[in-house]
Amino acid sequence: GRVWIGWHATLGIEVAAKVLSEEAAESPTHVARFHAEARAYARIDNAHVVTLFDHGRVAAGRELPEGTPYMVLELLEGQSLHDRIALDGPLSFDETLVVMRGIAEALDTAHAKGILHRDVKPHNVFLVERPGEPPLVKLTDYGSAKQSGLRGQLQTKPDLVVGTPAYLCRDLLLNPRLRDPRVDLWSLGVTAYKCLTGRLPFDGEDIVASCQAIMVGRFTRPSRIRPNLPTAVDEWFERVFSRDARERPASAAEMVRSFGWTRRAAIRRTRRIAVAAVLSAAAMASLVVLARRPQTVATQPEARPLAKSTAAPGGAPPPPLLLPPPRGGVVAAAQARAAPALQ
Repeated sequence: GRVWIGWHATLGIEVAAKVLSEEAAESPTHVARFHAEARAYARIDNAHVVTLFDHGRVAAGRELPEGTPYMVLELLEGQSLHDRIALDGPLSFDETLVVMRGIAEALDTAHAKGILHRDVKPHNVFLVERPGEPPLVKLTDYGSAKQSGLRGQLQTKPDLVVGTPAYLCRDLLLNPRLRDPRVDLWSLGVTAYKCLTGRLPFDGEDIVASCQAIMVGRFTRPSRIRPNLPTAVDEWFERVFSRDARERPASAAEMVRSFGWTRRAAIRRTRRIAVAAVLSAAAMASLVVLARRPQTVATQPEARPLAKSTAAPGGAPPPPLLLPPPRGGVVAAAQARAAPALQ
């Protein structure tokens, strides 16, 4: 299909007009997916999903061929998550958390209405620029969406797997008929891995190799690619990509919460290490001070024999005996010396 920038005369705003090409408009499969995408946009009322203003077929007398399917969507200004990573490299932890929150809100709202996206990947995530604020995350392209409770929607072949191979859920490879939210949650985990590392957890030279890597379930721990990431992030991905579906998060919201906990756990661990380092440094400093302090031995004052009392020539009394000052300090000592003169 093609996307045009147009002007909505009634609303007075610029919009994006998406139309099918002439070739695609002749294919019942492409037309059915186009209508399914429009229905998905209409049913999902969430700020992280593109807003649908109109949908139908082109009337006669227009520039496009009569009967061409079209939809009118809100115009997004920014870049896709794929382009962001390709241009600037991996995202920070906080940036990845912002992206995950946006996708998770869109997915949980869609899942509550029985809608599976089935193609969550950076190409289908758009980052709307907002001055002075984090980008607004939009999950786009519901052309592969599977919706329950709708009549006339396209029924895919039982053994046909829909989606991008590197982002496919392991359970979907085992059971192509699987219609479960875990399909989208797995893809969200792969997208988070791509955000943090710039790489895919399960990759191969071709589709077969990629599917084999997913089935084996071995991936490089993110902390080995980016050493500044805490090991708690590695443990989070091990749970998200667990071979046992029961060990994985049950919802997109739970994925985001547990991902946020990995950071708090890392902060607490860092604080404990810092406190331990401070206490260790203080203990070492105390040992150094004790080692440098000079050792002194308490000694008793030398005992001197008292002089014998002798009479001075002429029968004068002997000089007074000098004794240590009595208790009470200098004042008491002065009073003791002055006592003989007062007698």
